[in-house]
Amino acid sequence: MRSIHYRIDRDTGMVWSQIFGEGWAIPVYQFLDFGNDGDFTGEIPVELERFETSAVSYREMDSLIYTKKIPKEIKNLHRKFWGMKELK
Repeated sequence: MRSIHYRIDRDTGMVWSQIFGEGWAIPVYQFLDFGNDGDFTGEIPVELERFETSAVSYREMDSLIYTKKIPKEIKNLHRKFWGMKELK
């Protein structure tokens, strides 16, 4: 059975997720998409990207806090990314 483990990055407050044996879903800023409409105000777009387990260093792991207390909306973004059913 697949299960998602959530962690919060202490430095950014962003939520990472991991499925053991499948890798990480890490939020990545999409700088190239920022301002495409000519408006450089607002937030820089963020998308989840998949990384191999070996791509995450011990230093990065030290800044991650394991938790189950993640808002349902964010959990559903990660579940959708991993191809799982959303929570109701």
